Amino acid sequence: MREGKLGDNFTGSLLSALCEKADDGSEFSDDLVLQNVYAFLFAGLDTTSTALAHTLVHLARHPEIQERARKEALSVDEISYDTILSGLPFLSCVLKEALRLCPPVSGVGGQRELLVPIKHKGTSIGRAHGIGVNPLGHMRNKTVWGEDAEEFKPTRFWKGEGKSVSIVDPEMNKFVPFSSGIRSCIGKHLAAMEMKIMLWMLLRKIRATSTKEFASGRYWSLAIVMLKPKNGVTVGVQLLDL
Repeated sequence: MREGKLGDNFTGSLLSALCEKADDGSEFSDDLVLQNVYAFLFAGLDTTSTALAHTLVHLARHPEIQERARKEALSVDEISYDTILSGLPFLSCVLKEALRLCPPVSGVGGQRELLVPIKHKGTSIGRAHGIGVNPLGHMRNKTVWGEDAEEFKPTRFWKGEGKSVSIVDPEMNKFVPFSSGIRSCIGKHLAAMEMKIMLWMLLRKIRATSTKEFASGRYWSLAIVMLKPKNGVTVGVQLLDL
């Protein structure tokens, strides 16, 4: 990777860990290190904040859902690791539904190359062809999700009182904002924890209300593969005195 081995001065950083594996030649080539660094930079750039922005828009549009989520958030005074993982199930449902309707990474094209030719529903696809994934279309597909696929309905993920809801569970490959399988997002658990903590904090402090611009309709646009609000998000904020 460079003169001298980075492993000799390992600092605990991701880049150092990857370079150490490249230096000893056991697992990573230089090219693979670069690909992984690019993946982390892309996947971690704006994705979590964008997902939270979409969540606030949906909660502002649906005050009754926001109040139910706030009631749950106020029921927990201190958030612990166990609470993040398996507690606050309705907050998990809210985040999961926002991710379903507005996945931050909503188009992954040509990222998978076929090693062997396949035939799918009568269509033949040759070896070395790129295969793209369309999470946005898949997660709004009425054949997959039902006639209410375009509606913000967190209860579709509700498992029952007292049962936890995993934000990263792909639901039999129906829910794929983090992709699925062995090549699913490597940072999905961290992202889920970050979003859950932030939403818990926000709901205890503020009430989000819709502005005229964001009251209804499509407010987002697709930029390359990112689904982002066209000009940022504008919601009303009411500070709570609880």
